[in-house]
This record gives sequence, C-alpha cells and structure tokens, in this order.
Amino acid sequence: MASVEEVLKKLKVKARPDQLEGMARYGMVAERRL
Repeated sequence: MASVEEVLKKLKVKARPDQLEGMARYGMVAERRL
C-alpha cells in the first residue's frame, strides 16, 4: 500500500496549474488544491 506522501507526490505530478482560472469560475479555491 502506498503512503500518503507517495500518493500526494503522484497527484502533484498530474497537477494542471493552467486550469486554475476555470476552477475559480466554479468557486474552487486555488490555494487549497494539489
């Protein structure tokens, strides 16, 4: 089983910072994202 740190690292690799503006349109807070 993967550790929390390993899972977070894998998720951060898939992050798409170019999508932050679109997230904001739907009320998603950018500073709490992965």
